[in-house]
Amino acid sequence: MIQPGDVLSNTQVSEIFGVGDRGGMRSSLKNNCLVIISAPTKPLFDDRWEGKILHYTGEGKLGDQRLTRQNRTLAESQNTGIDVHLFEVLTKAEYVYAGQVDLCGVPYNDVQFDDDGKPRSVYMFPLKLKEGGIVPELSIEQIQAHRVIRQQILSSETLDALRERAQQAKSRPQTRATISIQIVRDEAVSEYVKRAANGLCDLCGNHAPFKNHKGAPYLECHHLITLAKGGDDLINNAVALCPNCHRKMHAINNASDKKSLLERIAERDN
Repeated sequence: MIQPGDVLSNTQVSEIFGVGDRGGMRSSLKNNCLVIISAPTKPLFDDRWEGKILHYTGEGKLGDQRLTRQNRTLAESQNTGIDVHLFEVLTKAEYVYAGQVDLCGVPYNDVQFDDDGKPRSVYMFPLKLKEGGIVPELSIEQIQAHRVIRQQILSSETLDALRERAQQAKSRPQTRATISIQIVRDEAVSEYVKRAANGLCDLCGNHAPFKNHKGAPYLECHHLITLAKGGDDLINNAVALCPNCHRKMHAINNASDKKSLLERIAERDN
């Protein structure tokens, strides 16, 4: 028997619950159950957690949603006694079991955008975790990956379309628990590369933009191969950058910039 927190494949979900292998809402008459899947990796449906209550977007990719098919099954679940099981896909192809949920309020209408980028009315279902259920934790990397997916989608929108989307934003952002692994780096490496830079950014060559509270030029230590990706916390992998160049390296990581920084390291330490 699966437990909240277990991670399954799509095939396993289908086999265990006797449901199909497609769609975000899948029912089984034989097993009297409804499996619903919330997938931030597919941001067409804007689900959101408020504590242990998930406001879940109904099915239907184009136009206004209707209270038919699986939407009707979920809306009537309190009266029919059907078991509703919730999964979240936080990483592609990994289905995290959150547990069973109950409809804890009347389904209501909200405005979201359909597959064609047009505003439409959707049904939102407030679902409360039953005892023993969990809100799956996100890693910082997963949050960033979801942001990138949304940014890629929005980058092709017109300014007017973006304005319309922004006007539908919720005033209170969603909050979730995260898994965070902190890397404790060697401060001697950081201090050396900043001191050796002598107040100048190792990439753009400009003076540090300001001084810190101790009166020293403010520069930031950057690892060419980041520590999160297994890079060494050694001086031959570290440089001192102004905040602007530091952000540039993380956002773009241009090959020619990396080459310049490697040359700077060789020049500095020889």
